[in-house]
Amino acid sequence: FSDLQLAAHQPDTVSFNAVLNATDAPEKVMEEIFQEALESKAYPWLLARGSDLLDLHDLSPGAARCAISWWLDQKGYWSGRHSLGLELIFGLGLLRKSWAQGPPLRTAVLQRLQQLSVPWAVVESNAGRVRVLPRAKGKQRPPPPPRVDDVGST
Repeated sequence: FSDLQLAAHQPDTVSFNAVLNATDAPEKVMEEIFQEALESKAYPWLLARGSDLLDLHDLSPGAARCAISWWLDQKGYWSGRHSLGLELIFGLGLLRKSWAQGPPLRTAVLQRLQQLSVPWAVVESNAGRVRVLPRAKGKQRPPPPPRVDDVGST
């Protein structure tokens, strides 16, 4: 992103979405890139409907995975300090971007929740929205999954 800035181009939603969707970097690096996106206001709508509703519309699947982890940390999910009305909205995929590659956003969101062992339920009145259910007592955030190139190495 520093090369973009040197060329007088500011990173934006499209560039952050592309990088977060294409990279196979360790989770820590992905979190740093996502934090940079937040600081540059690339995703101003994420919490526009209130801090208990994470709006993932227009995020790439990779950016959505980062947003979910960030939001659960911000809301105190792992410590049990969160409200009971946490919801994620990702839509039904009817307006999916023509450039979108890989799994639909819904699939990426539900896979991320499963990776993090976060229980959820579809909101009855809106199939493009899920409610985060309370975590099991004593359940901590699981470690990040291994990177593809780390599997099988010793």
